[in-house]
Amino acid sequence: MRIRNDSGTIEEFEKFARKNKLAYSIMPDLNVHDEYIEVMYPSTQAVQYQSFMNNINKRQAFSISMDDYINNATPDKHQEIQTMINNLSEEEKKLLNSSETIDNSEKKALWKFRMFQILMIRS
Repeated sequence: MRIRNDSGTIEEFEKFARKNKLAYSIMPDLNVHDEYIEVMYPSTQAVQYQSFMNNINKRQAFSISMDDYINNATPDKHQEIQTMINNLSEEEKKLLNSSETIDNSEKKALWKFRMFQILMIRS
């Protein structure tokens, strides 16, 4: 989810998540100039988060894909991500490649999620 970083929207979002006991993680900001922050949440809670997005202005919070998140990165952040991927340890590379999923798109999504877990730990 992309949330506009102004007019109290973040505070409203956090209050909503606490009240409804929902899990989320604020992602590293790959584009500090776009006035949004990105939040990841479990797909099992998508319905609850959709209700939050439906109750505020669509320009304040909306759903995005992991590809959208990556593609929104500034060129220097793209380079930083690529450098981090190139410098992963063998153990981290093994973690990224250890997926027993049936569907290729599911494997790609899991790989991206694991990559960002590693990036968040390293930052």
